[in-house]
Amino acid sequence: MRSLFVASVGGHLEELRILADRLPGGPREVTWVTWETPQSRALLAGERHVFIEPAPPRSIVGTVRTARSARRILRGEPFEEVVSTGSVPAVPFMALARRRGIRCHYIESAARLTGPSLAGRLVAAIPGVNCYRQYPEWEVASRFAYLGSVFDAFEPGPRHPRPIERAVVTVGSTRFAFGRLVSQARAVLPADCEVLWQTGPVEGKNLGIPSVAMVSPEELRRAVESADVVLAHAGVGTALVALAAGRCPVLLPREAAHGEHVDDHQCLLARHLAARGLAVSPPDGVLTRGLLEEAAARTVRSIGDGVPVVEARSWAS
Repeated sequence: MRSLFVASVGGHLEELRILADRLPGGPREVTWVTWETPQSRALLAGERHVFIEPAPPRSIVGTVRTARSARRILRGEPFEEVVSTGSVPAVPFMALARRRGIRCHYIESAARLTGPSLAGRLVAAIPGVNCYRQYPEWEVASRFAYLGSVFDAFEPGPRHPRPIERAVVTVGSTRFAFGRLVSQARAVLPADCEVLWQTGPVEGKNLGIPSVAMVSPEELRRAVESADVVLAHAGVGTALVALAAGRCPVLLPREAAHGEHVDDHQCLLARHLAARGLAVSPPDGVLTRGLLEEAAARTVRSIGDGVPVVEARSWAS
């Protein structure tokens, strides 16, 4: 089957990469479509892929530009299906694919706990698109079949208190700055702690720290595995990296009120993972040394094939 796998970078791409080998209907000859970043280059090394121009969320100009790329790519080969975990590229690719009679499967991101994202709502309005959700408690779920969450692959492990000597502070890959996390982390981490600061758009030199805008997925994985504590925004991709390394991350969610994201879905995800014992998150938005010590003492373990599997009978034609 010739398949087109489409996703934004970050957690969307991380989720789709996890799900890629667990979908029914294989074997597949997959072409990946996303934006070019250190993460996408690493995750798709050796895979057939097409990098398109990035588009910011809710941008009409970016959506039109993405639609032009979608039209060119869909005309190039006789694809039999399009699969996406969102966000920006999902709508134009699936709208144009359905016009050509191509099967489409949209899996809403694990970041959406109570209902679909804007992209999910728009995709669900396209006739013939098969939609799936990762949580059973959605307020509106009639168009979205439940398949389980990527976080079902993890559970809390035993406690092992440890001193905080190495840390990772990461704000992810979104275009929004997150100086609030960086500033709070500086205030609560031990002065002699060895820290990898991944600050994205934030100017690290203005904060007096040796930071980098981005790191490769492999470098981030190694740093997380050797860290005593991980402090991060509440993004799905970052959380998955920490959990896969056996770390219980400290998650400070981005908030729309501070101009850190387009909405507050990260607040819901941070609370959800904290309730499952898979993260620590400050209820008042303020990091403390105690929270860091609690997270450093916790461990997380994989429970094998807990990653969601879309059953063949659910994978509608």
